[in-house]
Amino acid sequence: MIDIPCPICQTPVLLPFPHACPHCLATFDGLLGKGTSAFQVRNSREHRDLLYGQNVQLYRGREYNCSFDHFGEANLPDLVRYTLSYGHRATVPSNHGNVPMVVIAAYIPGAIGSGVSKYSTAGPVPASGVMLVSPASLNYAHSFPVLDDYVRHKFATTLGGCGLCMKPTGFGHGICAECYAKCSGTWLDFL
Repeated sequence: MIDIPCPICQTPVLLPFPHACPHCLATFDGLLGKGTSAFQVRNSREHRDLLYGQNVQLYRGREYNCSFDHFGEANLPDLVRYTLSYGHRATVPSNHGNVPMVVIAAYIPGAIGSGVSKYSTAGPVPASGVMLVSPASLNYAHSFPVLDDYVRHKFATTLGGCGLCMKPTGFGHGICAECYAKCSGTWLDFL
């Protein structure tokens, strides 16, 4: 059996991660776009431009931004569980650079939103990855779709591994191609 630590209480939980931690009962509302702090409300809105019929914006001088589309939003509870279960963890500095933040990233084989970058003139590009930021924080936990360019830029030297067979993979690719081929064809099979 494979287990991972709960981001809140650090107690091992068997895969796949449930909708709530069986030990501390954390439900991860902030990661589901249901956080209530001013920071979470603002971030939730900024990562849902497409749902409000707007183009994806680069807010407050950011280099990248992504928005969930309707598929990503509808599947967000399972995307969060999949990312908690099979995503790769790293620590990065906050936007202000003064606080280390835990992030967890995972890709699924399909678009869940789209995003823009100040480094690309191609316009919005599909996003198939999910980034969970500060999952243990009550006031700052949030999630967003993530662009491949962002992951390549921020995590170029960070390696990952398959959550099932431990074979080396790129950062955010929590299930290797061989293990994925054994399922019936959808990432939901791993939940």
